[in-house]
Amino acid sequence: MMYQYNATLIRVIDGDTLEMNIDLGFYCHYDAKLRLRGVNAPERFTEGGKVATSFVKDWFAEYPNVVLYTHKTDLTDKYGRWVADVARPDGHDLALDMIAAGVAVPFLP
Repeated sequence: MMYQYNATLIRVIDGDTLEMNIDLGFYCHYDAKLRLRGVNAPERFTEGGKVATSFVKDWFAEYPNVVLYTHKTDLTDKYGRWVADVARPDGHDLALDMIAAGVAVPFLP
């Protein structure tokens, strides 16, 4: 089962971790750290991590409001972050764009 939420970027923590303000409906919002599903980016203090983090910040620059897709089987990761797919209104999927740009590799836990 998949759930869909509108969300706004608060900050990019690193290439595969985001802090988002999630619209739950009925004027309720929830701030959460998310793990991007489907990719693994280098750690943020490495050169590759800096490139991945910069890519994600640029990806959100024009569209800070996105759609999150969470999956019933992917509730949280081992660090308590929600696992989600992230897509812009123009249809671009963040994980797929990161893989295409070479700043992350496919990863499914």
